[in-house]
Amino acid sequence: MKGLRQLAKAQHNAVDSETEQVILARLKRTEYLSDKRKPEIDWQDEAARTALLVELIQDATTLMTACEGVDDAAVCDAMAQMERLIGQDIEVTEEGKTKIRQGVAKDRQCSVVDPDMRHGRKSSSKLFNGYKVTVAVEPKSGILTGIDTMPGSNHDSLATAAILEQTSPAVMGGDQAYAVGDQRAAALAQGTAILTPTGAAKPFDKDSFELDEEAKTVTCAAGNVAKIGKNGTVKFSARHCKNCPKREQCNPSGKGRTLTIGKHETLQRNLRAAARSGNWDDFLRMRCVVEHTIAKFLRWAGRKGRYFGTIKTRIQMIFGAIGHNLDRLGHHHAQKAPQTATTA
Repeated sequence: MKGLRQLAKAQHNAVDSETEQVILARLKRTEYLSDKRKPEIDWQDEAARTALLVELIQDATTLMTACEGVDDAAVCDAMAQMERLIGQDIEVTEEGKTKIRQGVAKDRQCSVVDPDMRHGRKSSSKLFNGYKVTVAVEPKSGILTGIDTMPGSNHDSLATAAILEQTSPAVMGGDQAYAVGDQRAAALAQGTAILTPTGAAKPFDKDSFELDEEAKTVTCAAGNVAKIGKNGTVKFSARHCKNCPKREQCNPSGKGRTLTIGKHETLQRNLRAAARSGNWDDFLRMRCVVEHTIAKFLRWAGRKGRYFGTIKTRIQMIFGAIGHNLDRLGHHHAQKAPQTATTA
């Protein structure tokens, strides 16, 4: 409904009144240029809701057809948005009936007034609509050295490139979301190793299998060799495991083992080994400091966007980062200032 209002308003501002009246006369409904926000129907009646949906689709088609020849930027933007909204939320059944699409379309636009906003997920049960902010923190001082904002549907690791444009440490840490091979390889090419938490090595986990990238083979602890498939899949069949003395520990089911070898498998193995080294405990303690720093930063920047659009939301976060950094610098300066005593 909001998308139709925007298209009708854009066309109202772009065409003369006579043409507008001709277009409006073809529409099924009349709320688009009025203050009435919600159609007056029986919302408990499924037939009434279906009839409303059909009318809205017909009106959208009528408006877009009438606006095809209008050379106006606002009209073109409203038409593009209307096509996107219909495509992601509406589907036509085999019987030719129109209905609301079940499920969520990929990269679904969830707001008409803020087209950049997307559905995001903090966990399997905690959802949100909005943006993600990623920050880089120098752990000893608590100073923010990099910041990026992106729609909530983007994977966390996609912020890595923007962060590395602003800061380039030898080692950068993050949670498991940043353990993506492509981003880690790109960062390493710029001189930065990305470390993420990882569990302790297990006797028969994937890293215990010997990898030969040149021969494209994987060798298990018993010496059996399997080829790496085109999609990175490696299969050790039940025949391989049948008489293996280590089968009970490696493959208790006896049905064989299947591994997935990524494009950057050697790099990932090396970084996992580095994360399991003795220095990782110190790094984890630094992460605790970083989490506290991020909480303090959000007091300045806020957890909710005050503006529409990725750019304005990023500006809000940058102002918050500036406030946070000035506060930290003032704190450090106060600690280093000489203490003077006064006597009466």
